[in-house]
Amino acid sequence: MFYNLRCRMSLLSLEDVEFYKTLLKRKTKNAVMYAGVLQPIAEDSNYLLEYIKNLFPEYPSHNIQHSYRILNYLSSVLSQKNIEDLSDTELFCLIMAALFHDTGMALYNDDDNVDEIRRKHHKYAKKVIEKYFEENLEILQYGTRLKDAIIFACESHGETINEVYDSDTYIKRDMIEGDRIRYSVLSSFLRIGDLLDLDSNRVNRFVLLAFSKNFAKISLAHNNRHLHVENYYHDSAEINIEVTADNVEEYQIWSLWFES
Repeated sequence: MFYNLRCRMSLLSLEDVEFYKTLLKRKTKNAVMYAGVLQPIAEDSNYLLEYIKNLFPEYPSHNIQHSYRILNYLSSVLSQKNIEDLSDTELFCLIMAALFHDTGMALYNDDDNVDEIRRKHHKYAKKVIEKYFEENLEILQYGTRLKDAIIFACESHGETINEVYDSDTYIKRDMIEGDRIRYSVLSSFLRIGDLLDLDSNRVNRFVLLAFSKNFAKISLAHNNRHLHVENYYHDSAEINIEVTADNVEEYQIWSLWFES
């Protein structure tokens, strides 16, 4: 008997992320500190992100692999000059935003409305980040200012592009010990990386086949759309994506996605 086995992509780690590699290469005081604290932070966010499946078992994966892919997709469409242009603090904030942008989906109790959490999860991430800085990141001297930049990036990924551009915070800039922090760069980069994570590895085909009859209509559309990417090419000069939509729900999801 022959078995048709689907080759699965190997799991990513923080060390596979180009932005983290860039921090490791730098020997500045900030870079060394950020690179060190990111290791336990990634482990903590991994545990937290696993809880999302408890509330949203039907949705495509929002685990830490999604966070790492966001960063890797983003680095693949940036030139090396663009990456090197990021300050140590911007690299840290960008990685943190990728790790925490979906954590709001893990915040719930029996009285919460599931649809409301899904719809506003980008806002709920603020609660997680504030609590995490309070409990775990007192070591960071400028924690409040770092936290504000990370929260804005996380909140921006769930807003419309016009809402982001119209925000006064979008053009805010800060500087910590000579490191600039551009809120516009952080929020725009996170949105781009998140939008690029379209591949079918976010969907388990077996689970979809076995249990799709129990999926809500919108959940099924979110899963199926990942299987309907016809062509997908990206580099530092071009992003080209071609998709099909089998129904109105998928069309609406794709339309909102590309408008972002």
